[in-house]
Parts: sequence; C-alpha cells; structure tokens
Amino acid sequence: MSGVERKSCLALALWLSWLAVSARAADTSPIVVNEASMTPQSPALKFLELYNRGPDPVDLHDWWICDQPTASIYMRLLQVPTFPGQPAAGPGIVLGPGDFLVIHFGGPSGNYMTRANGSGTTTHQVVMGIPASLILVSSATNISIWDESGLGDDPTFDLPLKIRDLAAWSTTGVFVGRNRTCVASDPLAGLWPPPIVGDCVNAVPTPEFVAVNSSSLLPMSNLSINYNGRSANDPSDYFIALATEGERNVMPGDLDDDLDMDNDDAALFPGCLNQPADPPICSRADLDLSGTVDCLDWPIFLEKWALYATLPIPELPPCEGCTRGDLNSDGFIDGLDAQGLSDALCMEVVTGRDVNACAADVNTDGMVDCLDVAAFSLLVLELAGPQPCLGGDMNADGLTDGLDIQPFLAAILAPACLEAQAACNADANHDDRVDLDDVGPFVVLLLGPPPPPAPRVIPLIKSAALHGAP
Repeated sequence: MSGVERKSCLALALWLSWLAVSARAADTSPIVVNEASMTPQSPALKFLELYNRGPDPVDLHDWWICDQPTASIYMRLLQVPTFPGQPAAGPGIVLGPGDFLVIHFGGPSGNYMTRANGSGTTTHQVVMGIPASLILVSSATNISIWDESGLGDDPTFDLPLKIRDLAAWSTTGVFVGRNRTCVASDPLAGLWPPPIVGDCVNAVPTPEFVAVNSSSLLPMSNLSINYNGRSANDPSDYFIALATEGERNVMPGDLDDDLDMDNDDAALFPGCLNQPADPPICSRADLDLSGTVDCLDWPIFLEKWALYATLPIPELPPCEGCTRGDLNSDGFIDGLDAQGLSDALCMEVVTGRDVNACAADVNTDGMVDCLDVAAFSLLVLELAGPQPCLGGDMNADGLTDGLDIQPFLAAILAPACLEAQAACNADANHDDRVDLDDVGPFVVLLLGPPPPPAPRVIPLIKSAALHGAP
C-alpha cells in the first residue's frame, strides 16, 4: 500500500472484509465532533470543537483529526500538535467528563490553555499549524477523529475500528464520492447502532449519504454546524446555529434545551407569546431576535421544525389568542393603538417597551409592514361605522385646494400603505382604486367649476346720460 493510500482515510482495502461481520456496537464513542465553525466574522477564527460526553477522562495523546477531501490533512491532538511521521513533541490533552477541546487553525502549533465554561467543566484550547483556508471549507467537506492508540507516530488510517466520529456537510445536503462514510458505517466501527437511514452500507454504487445542508453558512455570519449528541448520520443529528465556542450548543427553537425539536417545544411556545425574550425558555423562542416572543417567531419555529424534527408539523395555533390591532392590550381597537403600530412598523423594539408584534400583524401575513397600516385603518373604520368620502380633500379641512396636492401625490405613489379614509378621499374618479386615473378628476376638483360671471354694474354717470340728464 502506497503512502498516499495509507493516508487517504478511505480504508477501502479492508471494507469488503468487514461487510461480512454482522455485529455492531452501540454508540459509545466518548469523544465526538461537537461543533465546526466555518464562517466566523474573521476567517482566522475558524475552530473545530470536540466534546467528551463519556463518564471518564480521555487522554487524546494517540488521537488524530483528519480533514477530507479538500486538503487531506491529518494532525495529532497534542498540546503541541504534530503531523503524521513527526514524533510526539508534547503531552496529550486530557478531556475530563463534559470537557470541550477547541482547536483553532493558522499556527504556529501549540498555545495550549484552559478556561472554565458555563457548564461548570473545562474548555481546553489549542492551535494547529494548518492554514484556515485549507480546513473547514463551508461548501463541502468532512472531518473525522481517530483513536490510533498503539500505532506510533505514523498511523495508516485504514482500520475501521479506529475511527471514532465523523461529521460531513455540503450545500446540497448530500455528500457524494470520496469520503469515509463506508468506513464509519462498518459493522465493527462502533459508531452508530444499525440501521440508520442515510448510512452508507455498501461501496457500490458511489457512496452517498445525508449530511447537514450548509447552504445557509454565509461568510462572516458566525454560524456553525453543531451536534445534538445523538447517534450520527441522519439529518436531525446536526443543526446550524450561532457559534458557541467552548460552550454547550444551543439549537434554535429548542425551548426545553434538550438539543431536540419535539412536541415539548411546540407546547411551550404559546406560553412565551408576548413575553420578553428572557432566559432560559423564551430566549430560545425569540427566533427573529427582536427582544420579544411574538407571532413573527412562529413561522421561523416551523422552518426549524421542518429541518430538525422527525415529527409532523405541529398544528398548535399559538397566535389565536392575539387580538389583531389591539396594540396596547386595552380591549379596544382605536386611535390609541396607532403609536404601538408605528413602533412595531419601525421595528423600535426596545427592552421594556411593550410592542406586540402579534397584534401589529393586522393582515395576518406573518410580517409587520405598511400593508398592516391599511388593514388597521380598515379595521378601525369598520368598528366605527361607515364614514363619508371627502372627494379630494386629503387633509379634511373642508376644501380641495393646494394643501391637498402633496398628500394626494403621496397617495398615488404608495396606494398600498394608505389608511382607508385617505384612500377613499384620494379616489377622485370613484372606481374604488387609487391610481393615475385619479389625477385628472383630482385636478378638476382642485380647480373647481369656473366662477360665475360677475354681476353687471352700470356706472351712475352713464345711467344719467342715458336719461338725458345734464
């Protein structure tokens, strides 16, 4: 076997021989790829995070990471990491139960340090001398960790039993071709219990399996791929969220914080409606990060549900308790709600301000925009009873004159955002639409009918002359 083949991480030479073995171990690997941050605010801040989910400390002295297929990079997990063929230049990193290891890239290798984290365990940090541009490519790659204990400084990466975890991603959600999924799915690899939908269980045709879809990993978005802690290699095992370097992962929409989207989360959502996004539960329900949990968060919740949940979409109507248009929650829909609508429309959501975006979505299209202004006005007019149209008198001062020109032009330019009374007044041709056809009739109203002729006045002197006066 050539050196390239030995370093390929594919292990296809032994694959067929392992297929005949039917036994498969439970998902017991203590060290897992917990997070991969590929789109930080600076490319130099990329990191890979490992996590010890087991009950015992693990010495990573003989563990390696392998990045494939973009760069075919293999490096040993030491306090001063080394490449294959190089002697172990430093001690291994010991991860206690619940500890994290954050691996930064860019070098020089080393700079090992530890810190406490929010979970009460230890976050270990180390730098690997691998250029950030060559590793953790967001478009398509996979990365694995191997326990090569007893194989010295130059392992072969060709024993399926030595691979301990694998994460893969692509923009299509399907990873095809040169990857280690067949190795990872080996009956003796000891990674995942059988069978799992999406596992590669044979090498013909070309291996492909379901991976996390990384199409939303935009540059500098600080989004990362996170592991939920269950058995790997199905769509719900990995999710995309804001990077949490060296801390517990947070799944968007996971209200009960069990790294799973299920009916428990859907049942908790209504209780957070119209509440400030305070931790712990309601902060994870504020999916649009507005500071308040409202009905605008519900469509995003359903979007996450479709990505990560394995259950039917919940039919809970969490927004039915919202009174559309009652922005100040006083039980009435009137002019006093206009300021709240203006606040919600302008997105002036400030901690402590009671802006009810659920009530502001008056036309129930899932968005707060100028269309809700017209819907709010119609609702108020409907409740107030019919109102007369004023025929071009845009400022309702009893006259159609020059003061009405500017508001009329504004109405023509943005008819969708007009309040109902203003739309009625601007509809100069009475066709129930506000458009350019109203300009001519408005001009007629503006100019008004021609003035009546002035009464004829005969001068007194001429009148006298006509009667022969001297």
